[in-house]
This record gives sequence, structure tokens and C-alpha cells, in this order.
Amino acid sequence: LYTGNMAMFDVDALSFTAMSEKFMDELKARKGHPAQPNMLKYAGTELNKRRHELLMAAGGSAALEWESEESNGGNTARSWLTRNIRVEQKHAEWYKDWAQSAGVPLDRLYDGPRPAAATVITGWCWYVCKSGGLAEAMAATNYAVEGVTGGWTRLVAASEKYRELFTESERRHAMRWIHAHASYDDSHPVEALDIIAGLVGKDPEHATVRRIQNAIQKSYDFYLLALDKGLDRL
Repeated sequence: LYTGNMAMFDVDALSFTAMSEKFMDELKARKGHPAQPNMLKYAGTELNKRRHELLMAAGGSAALEWESEESNGGNTARSWLTRNIRVEQKHAEWYKDWAQSAGVPLDRLYDGPRPAAATVITGWCWYVCKSGGLAEAMAATNYAVEGVTGGWTRLVAASEKYRELFTESERRHAMRWIHAHASYDDSHPVEALDIIAGLVGKDPEHATVRRIQNAIQKSYDFYLLALDKGLDRL
């Protein structure tokens, strides 16, 4: 399986190089499309993400370790998280596109009414990432929140009724965030869980396990509170 994934990555990387050269030729000939640079950025981001996932898989349990000279300070795991931040930055832009396509202007998205029940999840994520341990923070966010998000976005992405809310010309732009999380958040929580397992080790203390479990449960509870509040407003 790993060898197959490596071969597929090599093919996609070569295809990306060929596509880049084609786009450059078209741009030089003034025949390029304005969206082509953004396409390259997106494809390049996804390739980098896959590259680091393959490095994590090749390293096995040693790649999940966080602090030691042997793993160069947990360099592989740190690189995975760094790449994740960059991917999430792109997703934030797509979320704004979705909001605007759904009729929510950016000023309302940034400064509109924010019921406490709908925002307590963000406060909790901020708190646990700032004050909790790394394993606890990743469990609450990368595992719990992204796992739930992957579940409901897959349902929305498959809904013909929801797609028809947008015109054909705006549908792809409007639903990029939905489609990205329907696939991205399907595998990403599992990868995060692997890193969490590496952080706590093979024989973690009972108190550590309980903190991680509580962090996951709080994220679920606060997420449900936000979803219920959103449905109440429909």
C-alpha cells in the first residue's frame, strides 16, 4: 500500500510539473486564465500535504515522537502540523467564499450577532490550545472538531437539494469549503490520532488519558450546542 501511494505521488508530482510548465507557456502567450495561479497554489498545497503524510508513514512510530535528539526534536510531526496550518489558512478563504455565496456579507461574518451558544466552541478550542498539553489540544481540535465536521460536510456535499441553492456558475466557488472538508476531514482526524498516540507513548498515565477523553467530550458537547443554536434560527 505504501509503495502504491509513493508511486501515485510521483505520478501526480510529475503531472503538477507538466501542468505548471503548460500554464507558464499560456501566460507568456497571454492565453492564460486568471484562475490558473490559484489552481497551482491549491494543487501545490495538496502535494506538500501528501508528501508529509508519506514521510509520517515511512517513519512509523518514530515519526510520531515529539522531543528527542533521535527524531531531531520531533521534526516530522512538527512539519505535519505546520503544513496543516497552511492548509487551514486556505480553507478560511474558502469559508468566506461560501458565506458570501450564501448571502452573508463579510462585515456580518466578522462582526454580526454571535449568540453565546454558537461561539462557546471557539472559546473552548482557544483555551485548550493555549492552556492544555499538545496531545489534549490536538484531541479537542484536530481529532474531535474536524472529525465531526467531516461527518456533516459529507452529507451536505452529497445533497442535490443543497447544491441547487446555488446557480451552476457559482456552485463550485460556493461549495469548495464543503467539498474540501468532506474529503480532508475524513482522513485528517485519523492522522491526528496517530500523532496523539505517539505523544502520550505506549503506557500513558491514567490522568493523561482522562484529560484527553474530557477534551474530546467537551468539544463534542460544545459543537452540538452550536449546531442546535444554528438550527433554532432556521
